[in-house]
Amino acid sequence: MRGPELDQTALTSMRSLRPNGFPQLNCSPGVASAPSSAPSSAPTTARYGGRQKLALSHSSLHGRPAVGEEALVLQKDLKKMEEKLATAERERDWAMTALRQSESELQKLLSQKATGDADGSDVRLNHYRVLLELLNLRCRLLEQWIEEEASVMAAQEEGHAEALRRMEQQVQELATEVVEQQAAFQDQVSVMSAQQEKLEQQHCEDYSLWSEELLRGREKAAEEIAALREDLKRQESLWHQEWLKMQQEAFVQGINVPDPPGFLLQWLASEENPDLKQHENERGRAALLETIPEAATETEEEQAPTPSQAQTPSAQPTANEAASKSDGSSARSFPEVLGKDKACDSQGSSAPSPTSRSSRTSRTSSLCISVPEDLLKSLERASDKQQTSRAWARIGQFHQRQKCFEKARQAYQQAVSLDATQHGCLANLAQLEAHAGNVSTAKEMLAAALLLDPSNKNYISFSKWLANGSA
Repeated sequence: MRGPELDQTALTSMRSLRPNGFPQLNCSPGVASAPSSAPSSAPTTARYGGRQKLALSHSSLHGRPAVGEEALVLQKDLKKMEEKLATAERERDWAMTALRQSESELQKLLSQKATGDADGSDVRLNHYRVLLELLNLRCRLLEQWIEEEASVMAAQEEGHAEALRRMEQQVQELATEVVEQQAAFQDQVSVMSAQQEKLEQQHCEDYSLWSEELLRGREKAAEEIAALREDLKRQESLWHQEWLKMQQEAFVQGINVPDPPGFLLQWLASEENPDLKQHENERGRAALLETIPEAATETEEEQAPTPSQAQTPSAQPTANEAASKSDGSSARSFPEVLGKDKACDSQGSSAPSPTSRSSRTSRTSSLCISVPEDLLKSLERASDKQQTSRAWARIGQFHQRQKCFEKARQAYQQAVSLDATQHGCLANLAQLEAHAGNVSTAKEMLAAALLLDPSNKNYISFSKWLANGSA
């Protein structure tokens, strides 16, 4: 018959469409209910409440920003739950459709076979009632399971919301702490800036005070130096007057007087007291002429130029101090030596002398001051030829300053014999030879000095002066 075939097909389809994960129903077929209650069965309030909770939780989860892995896991669980709920709804709709179709066919069959056996119809009717009850029970269990799942998911959502709230609170606390740290850092920066400004200001004040003290000290030292120089000038003037007085007394008594000390010669050669220098020279010359009448004739003879001196021009170049930076020996300028020698000769020519110039030269060389001990010790301590040569060069300079030209020449020659690179000694020898009138010898020695130091401006100017003088 058609009815049992439909029932068997419906049961097979319901068994095949039972979803995984749903509880399996074990109900006896003896349960019966009214057929009119099957089509009218609708979703209950609890079922709608569970779906609403699930939808609200899903919308609230999607409305919030995802925080970490927990939010991702919760989204996956909600998606699975939605899929299961959709499957249950499809199964319920199919069951309701199958029951309505079966019920309609059963009504048709009953109307066509009104005169048939009633027992078969009752069994079939009971069968359909059992199916309806099973479907209702299954739907109620599904709704209960959905409500439980919704409550579990709501609890999980509350836990996640609580965790999110705690995280937000921690973020707020961290932000507050960061703001406080920034404020403290700004305070420290302001304090350090104030300290730095204070230190800079204090340093500037200290530097200003130190600069003022230094300037005052320099001014005071300059005043003391100026006072000492003035005092020294006054002392030199007194010494010079005393020296002239002693010299006049010695000339009156007919005693040979040596040259004055070096500082008095410098004082005489300076241009600070030209009137006093001229006055003292006139006084000394007048006293000598009054004492020894023969001195005038000797003075005129000595002031007459010799043939060797007539070759040199009257114009003298600027003072050239040729110095060797390696050995420390310097060549004094030839015009400076000539000026000092002329001043010394003018004073020495006024001295009484029974003989000619040779006796005066021997007298001047005999009055040379002895070499200082430090120069002699440096000569003794010399360990090689170069040091010995430098020591002899310094001794030659000392003799040249003291107008002991013969001893100076010997010392320079000794230095050059020990070390031929002493171009300063060669230049000094050239000056001495030019002073003595040996211009050719002076040119040779100066040429040797120029070979050793061709860029020396003093040597070049001295060479030009010699060339102009011999022309």
